[in-house]
Amino acid sequence: MNYPIIRNIIGKIMILTAIFNYIENAEIVNLGILNCELSSKMNRDNMAGIINYAYNSKIEKCYTSGTMSYANSAGGLICYANDTKISNCYNTINSTNAGNAGGIVYQGKNVNITNCYNSGRFENFAYSGGIIGQSDNCYVYNVYNT
Repeated sequence: MNYPIIRNIIGKIMILTAIFNYIENAEIVNLGILNCELSSKMNRDNMAGIINYAYNSKIEKCYTSGTMSYANSAGGLICYANDTKISNCYNTINSTNAGNAGGIVYQGKNVNITNCYNSGRFENFAYSGGIIGQSDNCYVYNVYNT
């Protein structure tokens, strides 16, 4: 696939917790995040491979890889999503030592997730879900978690 690629992102101790902190009425298509390294020694930040908060947006053909640690809540692609469509995306970020996590989205409300997968591992989490950690009125179709 020919994606724009951002490589070797490193964010530690609350400097960088996602590429985009907040998006609304936005569209992100064909974005790859390779080898990101996100961590917080405070264990209170929310983290995501691409977006912390997505509202009424569309995420398509995006992927993430790397590591994430010591987050309060963690999403492989998105931490919190509301009224958002996510399609043809995947996550391979390995996450450790956090409170809550989701492979594609940690917490979603009115979110559609289609044709996505997660192969990232979760270790030492209180609550986690392979595709979505917590959901409220979400539609999930043709997804898998390995």
